[in-house]
Amino acid sequence: QDEVIELFAAHAGCEAEVARVTESAMRGELDFAQSLHARVALLAGLDASVVEKVRAEVRLTPGARTLIRTLKRL
Repeated sequence: QDEVIELFAAHAGCEAEVARVTESAMRGELDFAQSLHARVALLAGLDASVVEKVRAEVRLTPGARTLIRTLKRL
């Protein structure tokens, strides 16, 4: 349900910038790789401790937990 990169952006204080890049990609102005590189670049310097915070915050899409468990068994 959550976009992890948006959660990281919230912690980094660059939500608006990440949203602008995402919107630009949705309009076809950037391809996926360009968009991903631009959004990740905005997160440069983010403290590694944020990963655990985001991990605790993220809400999985219904069925995702079952999918993950199933894939781990393969």
